[in-house]
Amino acid sequence: MDDTQTLPQTLTRPQTPNLCAALSPASTTAHRIRQYRQALDWTQAALAEKVKTDAATVCDWERGRHAPSTASVRRLAVALNVHPALLLTWDD
Repeated sequence: MDDTQTLPQTLTRPQTPNLCAALSPASTTAHRIRQYRQALDWTQAALAEKVKTDAATVCDWERGRHAPSTASVRRLAVALNVHPALLLTWDD
């Protein structure tokens, strides 16, 4: 595809809020999950339903009590419409 061509409307990515702008570089995975969820105006229960877990587990993730598994990070990323790497920090 050269620079003069554009993608058909059906192939463009849907518009989503700029969730990255609200994150500080030093935020932890726990804070990032909470920030992305709150940016979408979702409750913990709503996010839990979307990632096939319970609200208590989401609460534990957001408080940093437990880290989500790799599979959970994948489900969180899909639900929150972000790349999985945006949920993770190297020092968690």
